[in-house]
This record gives sequence, C-alpha cells and structure tokens, in this order.
Amino acid sequence: MDFDLPTLAKPIAVFGALFLLLGAERLWPASRWGAGSWRHDLRNLSLGALNGLIGVALAAWVLPTSHGAESEVLAVLGTGSLAWWLVGLLLLDLWTFAWHWLHHALPLLWRVHRVHHTDTAMDASTALRFHPIETTVAALARLPLAWALGLSVEHVLLFEVILLPSILFHHSNLRVSPGLDRRLRLLVVTPALHRTHHSPVRENCDSNFGSVLSVWDRLFRTLRGTPQLGPQGFGVPGLEGPRWQSWRGLLALPFVGPTTHAASDPAPRVPAPQ
Repeated sequence: MDFDLPTLAKPIAVFGALFLLLGAERLWPASRWGAGSWRHDLRNLSLGALNGLIGVALAAWVLPTSHGAESEVLAVLGTGSLAWWLVGLLLLDLWTFAWHWLHHALPLLWRVHRVHHTDTAMDASTALRFHPIETTVAALARLPLAWALGLSVEHVLLFEVILLPSILFHHSNLRVSPGLDRRLRLLVVTPALHRTHHSPVRENCDSNFGSVLSVWDRLFRTLRGTPQLGPQGFGVPGLEGPRWQSWRGLLALPFVGPTTHAASDPAPRVPAPQ
C-alpha cells in the first residue's frame, strides 16, 4: 500500500479537525452538560484508534485490488468532470444518511449502533465512539455502491476526507452563535442539530440523520428542532451505568444487555419525500 497524498489526506483531516475541536470546545463550550472528563475522552479516543487500525487494514486489503467500476452510471456527466465528482459526493452522502437511518430502524443494527448513543456526554471524542463491527460493515457496504456508480477509490477517499471532519464538528461541544447556526444548518449539520439526535427521547433520537448535508433530513421529513438539553440530555435509558460505559462493556454491548432503544418504543416511520 503506497501512502500517497490521497491516502494521507484522511488521517491528516481527522487528526487536524480533532485537535482543533478538542481545544476549541474547551475554550468556547456550548454547555457544561456536553463536556466529558479526560477518562471519557480517552475511552472514546482509544475506541477510535481501534477503528482507525481496522480502517488501515481494510484499505491495505481493498485498495490494491480496486481498479474502478465497470459500471458507468455517471459517465454521462463526463468521468472526472466537476459534475461527476459533485454528483458522486452527493450520492455517497445520501447513502450515508440512509445507512444511518437503517441503524435506527432495524433492531439488529441498532444493537451495534447504540454503542455510539450510550455516551452520556457529547463532545468531539463522541464522533469516534463506534463499535468496530459498525465501522467495518459501513466501510465495506459503501464500496459496492461506489463501484456500481463508477466512482473511483479516490472519490470515496475524498468523501471520507469531507465526512470525518464534519462528524467531528457536529458532535463537538463547540458554542456556535444562534444566528450562525441558523445559516449553517440550511446546508450542513450543526452541533445543535445533532445534539437533538443524541437525546434519550426516541422521538428526538430518531431524527436528524444527516452526516454532512442537512438537506436529506429536510427532504425526507426527519428534521427536528433543538430542544433544551439538561444534565440527562444524552445517552440511552438503562445504559448509563458504569458497566455499559467501560471499554469492555462497550465492546460487549451488541451481544448482551437490555434491548432498550430510547424512552419510547414505536419504531421510526419510513421517511416520506415531500
């Protein structure tokens, strides 16, 4: 595996954004409820490091055998053209939105995804708190889509260079002025929007699924406002205790523990286009 500029862009973007946001959210915190302790951050960062190693291993396995797709679904736009790149990035972001929604709609996927939602604080480190199973399956599921559309490996890497700093940003406890937040959320997911998604109330939790763009939540009517969150504003009911907040508990959670989702039981409705 050659570590050229496109390959290195992803870790550079992640570490750069993480370093800046962890510092900025301590200087300008949105809420004291969102701030995690150093133990909290270290636990999330170590889980993120494990996922990063898995990502490197997957890249070493996939990239040498990836020569682009045989399908030319987007070839009408001119392969390599600006329109081809932009439409491809939009489709990858739409896929990420749908994939996220499925993790809330399907109980089996939720058991894995809830590792992310059990965080009782919310800061930039929360963006790295995913079970390795979810990270691995998400990476592998994205590749067939890219190949079917005729996207290159570089196209997927570019999307991840955009996606990962965006996820770090909207999970951060960074204070964003209401006026700026209103303007930003017209296009992208803001920290205030995503805090709603981490609510222990299922009606709020099953909303705001966007990762980069907020337009998908508007289109599929899954966008919700930003209720005031107090000291119990984050997490999954029944999974707040030390057992489920430990490294061992997080790794075991998809296989054991209560099947609780959030504070109400109805399954999320299928988003309907406007």
